[in-house]
Amino acid sequence: MERIDTNSRAYFLLISAGHWFGLRLDLMASLLTLVTAILAVAVRNTIDSSAAALSMTYCLTIVDLFQWAIRQSAEAETYMTSAERVHEYGQLLREDGKEKHQRKAFIQPPNDWPSRGIIEFKNYTFRYRPELDPVLKNLNLRTESKEKIGIIGRTGAGKSSILQALFRLVDQTAIAGTILIDDIDISRLSRDSLRSHLSVIPQVPILFCGTLRYNLDPFKQASDEECLRALEAVQLKH
Repeated sequence: MERIDTNSRAYFLLISAGHWFGLRLDLMASLLTLVTAILAVAVRNTIDSSAAALSMTYCLTIVDLFQWAIRQSAEAETYMTSAERVHEYGQLLREDGKEKHQRKAFIQPPNDWPSRGIIEFKNYTFRYRPELDPVLKNLNLRTESKEKIGIIGRTGAGKSSILQALFRLVDQTAIAGTILIDDIDISRLSRDSLRSHLSVIPQVPILFCGTLRYNLDPFKQASDEECLRALEAVQLKH
């Protein structure tokens, strides 16, 4: 709730600043219109009436022009922030680049790993960044082979964080503790090796552009018979 309050305060200040600035622009435009009207009356004998009317018309439209200019400058600043983020993401090291100096320390699991599917968390602490508070703190959990479990909790309780921990989606410097799958510490496996042996079914299904065969086996590692058996197992074969 404290973070929601902080976000609401910032949003309220943003809205208030926008209204404050809009009011000041309206006052400036009204003042300019007043000065123009006074000058038009004061020099009515020296200028043409059509010129005075034209100047008044331009003064009345300057309010919209001011607001349009400010809105465009704000949008440009917003777009530049997005461009800065894209540039920042482009400078990030790839995950395989971060692991190049550790490849000699990695082990290669058996081809049938994980054959039992025993998952164990030992004093596991998970952070999204080293400077943030832990999302999971000293978690100890063990699931046996072929055991089906459900994890429930409110939003932000750490349900998705457990899945991210299994796939090592966060830098190792932000975590502590051990995760064992079939008695193998997943931190001793490369990310490519670990993720190639695990599967996940997301809440929202995603289909890639291409054939059904490509969506079933995008890396072309299975035969047609294996793909047909997979379709039959999930009752999609007719």
